[in-house]
Amino acid sequence: MRVSIRVGVVFLALFTLAACGDPAVSRARGGSDAGEAATGSSGAECYPNGTCNTGLNCVAGFCDAPVAGESGGPCYPNGTCNGLLDCIDDRCEGVDADTGTSCNLFTGEGCEDTGTDTGTEDTGTACNLFTGVGCEDTSDDTGIEDTGTADTSPVDTGFEDTGPADTGIDTTPAPTDEQFSGPYSYVWRIQLPQSGTDAECCFDFTDDGVTDNGIGTLIGALGAIAPDTDIQATLDSAVADGSTALLFEYAGLNPSSLSGPTQLWLYKVTNDLDGDGTPDQAWDPALRSGEGIFQVLPSSLAPDGSPLVRFASASVDSSFLGAGPGDFPFSFPFPGLLSLDVTIQQATLEADVRPEASGIFTMDADIDSDGDGTPEVWGGGKLGGVIPVEQVIGILNDLANDCACAGIAPDAVVIIAGEGTDQYDVACDPNITINDAACTDADGLICGNLSTVCGFAPALPTLGLIDVDTNGNSIPDAISVGLRLSMSGAALANPPVAW
Repeated sequence: MRVSIRVGVVFLALFTLAACGDPAVSRARGGSDAGEAATGSSGAECYPNGTCNTGLNCVAGFCDAPVAGESGGPCYPNGTCNGLLDCIDDRCEGVDADTGTSCNLFTGEGCEDTGTDTGTEDTGTACNLFTGVGCEDTSDDTGIEDTGTADTSPVDTGFEDTGPADTGIDTTPAPTDEQFSGPYSYVWRIQLPQSGTDAECCFDFTDDGVTDNGIGTLIGALGAIAPDTDIQATLDSAVADGSTALLFEYAGLNPSSLSGPTQLWLYKVTNDLDGDGTPDQAWDPALRSGEGIFQVLPSSLAPDGSPLVRFASASVDSSFLGAGPGDFPFSFPFPGLLSLDVTIQQATLEADVRPEASGIFTMDADIDSDGDGTPEVWGGGKLGGVIPVEQVIGILNDLANDCACAGIAPDAVVIIAGEGTDQYDVACDPNITINDAACTDADGLICGNLSTVCGFAPALPTLGLIDVDTNGNSIPDAISVGLRLSMSGAALANPPVAW
């Protein structure tokens, strides 16, 4: 038990402390103590009139760096911005201006779209700003879907919309009777590369020519500290016994050619169709060879029956799948410690695939990731994205809120974090007294070691885990993630949902 506690303490320190050393710690969306950031500066309260210093926005009463797509913030990766903003030198500024026919707001003649134009003016149906007819979307839909062809990027590249203009990229049309019509891919293996720069996974988020995988760095470090803590083996077991079972549906994919544009929907599924508590088919060979039959778990569906997780933009051809960006929920199992349930944001999926009658299969890749001259077999799918540090800190604070044994109030913010002058700072609130000596093993790992974790906070050096800057202010604020997926064809049972 003592070894497990030590490993847990180190794990928590690794995940919550990535760039410490500056005694001034900004609170994430919190107040500022005397001597900390002044009103109007990053992380501090807004001025009484609701404004902040140049380059910052007032959000929920506190000054934050502009978010992507908003005025003063970074452009989206495809070079667009929200609303009438233009992407100028990778920053969202100004408004679009017609260079052709003048814009008539009543008839829509000559009005540019609300994204970044690629020509002089609209060449399709004129954009009527009052009816919305012909107006392109700008970013993620927050309300009614368009009634025309769904957009696949912030700027239309084809058909004009025929319904009210949305405020973003079209996601997925409301479910129709075509839902659960396939084709499908069952994820029969998930691999966790254990290095931040291994060739096997996945993407370069920082444009420095090096693969980014901060979570892999963490897993590798934990493996070195505690060789008996095998995260990959734990995940393998979860997939094999069906407790982790994921299924992709290629919504709207041409059923005859199994190629073309699609929308990728993700479900949690079960192979326990008879409800006896065990899978009905063997993971090997049935499930991994494309013979699996599943039911969708209701937890994967919204109240209207639509999938909760979906990649709005995706396409398949005879040998390649590309999808994203989107959100991808995932649970990292740390045996004997905790299960870290996160949402990987800006997730992108790429895979070498082989479409077959039973579904879409990935093609394994032989990669010599450790340079020993012997290639290892990796899944043909690469999924990469980022986990905001705020999300991880929020999870840990939720766990700490259960530590009444240590004198922690249920609404206390024990771990405070935010962007400092030149790095992301993490520490424990010095005004909170922690008495974890009163906690027992029954209170959990977090509660019994809070003071030890907090002791690491001011002293740990930068570990390189926080490696991606998502808001364009040159301060990394997220942890990069890379996963390898192996997928096979699959089918849904009748009925398709395990109600």
